[in-house]
Parts: sequence; structure tokens; C-alpha cells
Amino acid sequence: MVFTQEQPKVQAAQPAEFINQLQIEQKVLLNKIHQQGFELGIRSTSKLSYKDFQHFERVQIPSHCFR
Repeated sequence: MVFTQEQPKVQAAQPAEFINQLQIEQKVLLNKIHQQGFELGIRSTSKLSYKDFQHFERVQIPSHCFR
């Protein structure tokens, strides 16, 4: 997987706007990653056994830990 980094096209004279822009870009990227993980999970569940699902229930981490 290749990651590319683009330089933001925002002037450094406006740090508040720059921070807001970075926060928006972060939310967009996190939503994209979450969606891709969700789709991968849906595709791979057909290959899991009942024991696998029981294991997931035992080791489930609360979702609030990732926020």
C-alpha cells in the first residue's frame, strides 16, 4: 500500500484556519479508513467459524477506547 503526502495549500499566516483544515482532513481520512475496514470485515466474516465469533465476544474492546 502506498501513501502519498500532499502539502496543504494554506498560508501559515492563518494558524486557526490551518488547524481547522487539518482537523477536517483528519475526519475525512478516518471516515474513509473506517469504511474500508467495515467493508473488509463484511467480506471476511463468511470465512470465520462460530468459535472465532465467540473469541471476538470475549476479547471485545469498548468502542469508546478508540475515540
